[in-house]
Amino acid sequence: MDNRQNVTPALIFAITVATIGSFQFGYNTGVINAPETIIKEFINKTL
Repeated sequence: MDNRQNVTPALIFAITVATIGSFQFGYNTGVINAPETIIKEFINKTL
Protein backbone atom coordinates (compact mmCIF):
# COMPACT_ATOMS: atom_id res chain seq x y z
CA MET A 1 0.00 0.00 0.00
CA ASP A 2 1.50 3.33 -1.09
CA ASN A 3 0.58 6.20 1.23
CA ARG A 4 2.88 8.69 -0.47
CA GLN A 5 1.16 12.00 -1.20
CA ASN A 6 2.19 14.22 -4.07
CA VAL A 7 2.83 17.93 -4.00
CA THR A 8 -0.19 19.55 -5.61
CA PRO A 9 -0.32 22.85 -7.48
CA ALA A 10 -2.68 24.17 -4.79
CA LEU A 11 -0.07 23.43 -2.12
CA ILE A 12 2.67 25.17 -4.09
CA PHE A 13 0.40 28.17 -4.61
CA ALA A 14 -0.47 28.34 -0.89
CA ILE A 15 3.20 28.17 0.13
CA THR A 16 4.15 30.84 -2.41
CA VAL A 17 1.39 33.19 -1.26
CA ALA A 18 2.30 32.69 2.40
CA THR A 19 5.98 33.33 1.71
CA ILE A 20 5.40 36.47 -0.34
CA GLY A 21 2.88 37.71 2.22
CA SER A 22 5.35 37.33 5.06
CA PHE A 23 8.03 39.24 3.14
CA GLN A 24 5.55 42.03 2.41
CA PHE A 25 4.53 42.19 6.06
CA GLY A 26 8.14 42.45 7.22
CA TYR A 27 9.00 45.07 4.62
CA ASN A 28 5.96 47.21 5.40
CA THR A 29 6.61 46.95 9.12
CA GLY A 30 10.13 48.25 8.58
CA VAL A 31 9.07 51.04 6.23
CA ILE A 32 6.07 52.21 8.23
CA ASN A 33 7.93 52.14 11.56
CA ALA A 34 10.94 53.99 10.16
CA PRO A 35 9.58 57.51 10.92
CA GLU A 36 8.43 56.42 14.38
CA THR A 37 11.08 58.40 16.25
CA ILE A 38 10.41 61.54 14.20
CA ILE A 39 6.69 61.31 14.89
CA LYS A 40 7.29 60.72 18.62
CA GLU A 41 9.60 63.73 18.83
CA PHE A 42 7.06 65.91 17.00
CA ILE A 43 4.23 64.85 19.30
CA ASN A 44 6.36 65.38 22.41
CA LYS A 45 7.33 68.88 21.27
CA THR A 46 3.78 69.94 20.39
CA LEU A 47 2.04 68.57 23.47
